[in-house]
Amino acid sequence: MQKELNLANIRLEYPVHTISKKLLVPAGARLDQDIINSLRANNKNNDKYPLIRIMLHDTLMDDFFNIIKTSAHYSVIFSDDKSVKSMLEIITGIEIPAPIISYLEYFKIHEYYTYRHILLVFTLSTLLAMDLIKDKNKIIEASIAGPTHDFGKLSVPLSILTKDTPLSVKEKSYLQHHSIAGFVLLTYYFQESSHFPGLVALQHHERRDGSGYPLGIFLDNPMVEIVVACDIYDALVSPRPYRPMSFDNRSALEEITHMAEQNKLSWDVVKALIAKNRKTQPHFQDCSISKETRGEIPGKNLYGKIIS
Repeated sequence: MQKELNLANIRLEYPVHTISKKLLVPAGARLDQDIINSLRANNKNNDKYPLIRIMLHDTLMDDFFNIIKTSAHYSVIFSDDKSVKSMLEIITGIEIPAPIISYLEYFKIHEYYTYRHILLVFTLSTLLAMDLIKDKNKIIEASIAGPTHDFGKLSVPLSILTKDTPLSVKEKSYLQHHSIAGFVLLTYYFQESSHFPGLVALQHHERRDGSGYPLGIFLDNPMVEIVVACDIYDALVSPRPYRPMSFDNRSALEEITHMAEQNKLSWDVVKALIAKNRKTQPHFQDCSISKETRGEIPGKNLYGKIIS
């Protein structure tokens, strides 16, 4: 993974700390092999971390069902009882190291937007993976990356995550830092730099045409793209501090379709997402996509707007 992604070219603009404030990588360091090795060597407690079934912890399952009950956008997606039952069988078996649970609790208390987003990307990406991936082990692998893709937001100040006015250039840079920070943190906790959740944390803002960040690579991993599409979709249809209202479902799907037309997202993943939004929920290969644009982007949307 290191050779392919050339991580040594990544220079961290900001430090990466654990949730307990332990410094893992200082600002200015380059993510070379020595840093990667030190992340593994410095975590002496890894074999002592208990594994926790994430969706059986505390109120996570209840929170998920409460969210989809109150969200018109997800009522159709999660309407097929058979698919939902299969999805629940998968996600209730997903185990993660205990410290990762504490980050979910952190966001539930301090930044509920991210907590809600994590749960929905986790469940939606699992649902799509069931349609797009034949190998059950690969489905589980894709699923486990859903709840950890935004792990690096621990390293972003809450004042930036919750800001409801345009970001400055530095604030935007700090926000984008979460992709690299997530990779660092997950390498530390999982003790493996090639672990799939770390890869997704690093790449979930990359695009097929190379226009994403932090590496600007041409994304071509179908399993990563499932999480990418779910991340974008939920960010569009869910509440956010930087806009007074969410995208309606049609506008969100048109936005994602446009990204597929620009070769930023995989057509198969986009079609699978659109198919789940149809009442009949056809197989994604049988799903036709309208090129007619009728949706409207919400007014006063500050996403992407920067102040000097």
